[in-house]
Amino acid sequence: MFFGEFFHQIDDKNRIRIPTPFKSELGASFYFAKGLDGVINILPVKMVEEQLLKLQTISDFDADGQDALLEYTSSVYFVSEDKQGRVRIPDALVEFAHIEKDVVTVGIGTRLSLMTKALREEKRNKRSHAENISIINQKIKS
Repeated sequence: MFFGEFFHQIDDKNRIRIPTPFKSELGASFYFAKGLDGVINILPVKMVEEQLLKLQTISDFDADGQDALLEYTSSVYFVSEDKQGRVRIPDALVEFAHIEKDVVTVGIGTRLSLMTKALREEKRNKRSHAENISIINQKIKS
C-alpha cells in the first residue's frame, strides 16, 4: 500500500527517483499513465494487468468505447529504473502534466500520483480536510 507524499525534482533528462518508501512495493518496473487534471499515475505491473482484464470487456463493436480505450492505452508507458535507480518520464507525459522542475509523488493506496508542486498545493487548498473526508465518506461503495 502507498501512503504519504514526497517532494523532489525532475532532472534535465526528465528523470526522477521513486521515493524510497514506495520502491519495495512498486518494484523496479512499472507503468506511467495519464490521470485526471494533469496528474500522472504510477501503476504497479499487477494493477495494470488487472485493469487490462476489465478493459478487454469493452466490445470491439462499441465505437465510443474503443475510441476511449485507444486514447487511454496510448497514454500508458512501461518503464524501468536505470542502474542509478532513476526512471525517465516520457516526454508526452511531462508535457501533459506541465512538469518543469518541482514535483510531488503522493501515495494513493494502490497507486502513486505524480504532479507538479504547484498543482499539489492547488489541490491541497481546494477544500478543507474535513470536506475531503466527507466526500470520501459519500463516495465509498458500501
